Amino acid sequence: MTTKRSVREVHRRAPGIIWLLGVTALGWLGGCGSPTVAPSQVATVTVDPANTMLDPDSTVQLIATVLASGGGPMNRSVSWNSSDPSIASVSPSGLVTGLDFGDAEITATSDGVVGTATVAVRKRLESIGAGGFHTCGLTPEGTAFCWGRGNTGQLGNASFDDQPTPVAVSGGLTFASISPGGLHTCALTSEGVAYCWGLGGNGQLGDGSSSDQLSPVAIGEFASISSGGAHTCGLRTDGAAYCWGFGIDGRLGNGALEDQATPKAVSGGLTFTSISTGAAHTCGVTINGAAYCWGRGEVGQLGNGAHTKHAAPVAVSGGLTFASISAGGFHTCGVTTDGSGFCWGRGEDGQLGTGAIPDENDPVGTGEIAAESAPVPVSTALAFTSMGTGVVHTCGLTNVGLAYCWGFARTVGVNTVVDQLTPVLVSGGRTLTSMSVGELHSCGIRADGTGFCWGQGDSGQLGNGSMTDETTPVQVAPLP
Repeated sequence: MTTKRSVREVHRRAPGIIWLLGVTALGWLGGCGSPTVAPSQVATVTVDPANTMLDPDSTVQLIATVLASGGGPMNRSVSWNSSDPSIASVSPSGLVTGLDFGDAEITATSDGVVGTATVAVRKRLESIGAGGFHTCGLTPEGTAFCWGRGNTGQLGNASFDDQPTPVAVSGGLTFASISPGGLHTCALTSEGVAYCWGLGGNGQLGDGSSSDQLSPVAIGEFASISSGGAHTCGLRTDGAAYCWGFGIDGRLGNGALEDQATPKAVSGGLTFTSISTGAAHTCGVTINGAAYCWGRGEVGQLGNGAHTKHAAPVAVSGGLTFASISAGGFHTCGVTTDGSGFCWGRGEDGQLGTGAIPDENDPVGTGEIAAESAPVPVSTALAFTSMGTGVVHTCGLTNVGLAYCWGFARTVGVNTVVDQLTPVLVSGGRTLTSMSVGELHSCGIRADGTGFCWGQGDSGQLGNGSMTDETTPVQVAPLP
């Protein structure tokens, strides 16, 4: 008999399963051999982190994850590519190196499926300071940038103009720390030389004059420095405190009420480890953790149980041992050595964080001011590493880098119209390496050097290119 030529046909019985069938003169022979599983197809490629910022000559490792259509991970090879290798190069293993300022898209490709990440090569911030209506920051190399109100030269860029994005401070100096005040700014070089610029009408620049300065002027050697509303204080390497500037209410701590155009020693012979200047008062922590304050005190901001000013340091009540302290507009807060937060002074906007408005009124006749004249605990179980005080709000950074704020609604970093009487987590839940609180705004830095600010922004102090308030954090524009 005649035999027909065999014909192999492919018949799909189920997704991913292929049966090979043969046809002969005798009819269907059925499946030939074992079922063969079709190779899985790549569905997606994701790259982590999807967005990152680098300094030139620094690196970041990108990780590509290849997933099948069912969602499971696949062990597939990946090829890496940079859209602009002159800005950022990428190795075969996904290690990206920043080369020049700009943006580059990094792609990871597997079986024709592409995942992307954006790399921005920028100068990055390492520290940040929020002042009255301006903000300043330092790069890891110590280059200083400022933004916000510039009407008295406080930005240090030889101009009186407001700047809604960072501008470089003139002079080519590099600094180890920077402290913006009300309408002036001071900074320390790594050699400990202090420079100040901005408003100088009350001697707060410490250069012996009452002139404004559009760029940094040297004033002497210090270990730390703090700029207040219209005065400045610093610590020498031996812990001795010096203050200069507006002297009314005794905020300079030298026993007098006169302005001082050059640094003058604080009375009492105390040895401090830190010092903080507020709007009209000053506080410091001694080597044994005791807190002292001096200056204006009508709402209890000195923490000594009274409502009067003092022209020399007075001990804060309660016998607490502090690790740090922050003098604000009309209140003060500190962190004890176990991470607990305590506040005192004016509190009608909730800035003391006790969960209630204080019922202690101002006896001096300046109005019915809710205040506490001695330290009261912040109502939280959080452990803080630092705290900062503004005029109507307070913020703290926890031991895991989360920022919490309390007080006047529009300054606490959450979208609310209700004053917050206890700490609330700042929107976004970002982990910050440092944080600073200004008069009505606050700023922080993420580990990758990205700056964020929130609160009042009408002078450009948030640094995001606009001059509007922001109730939640906005990213500071890239450094030029």
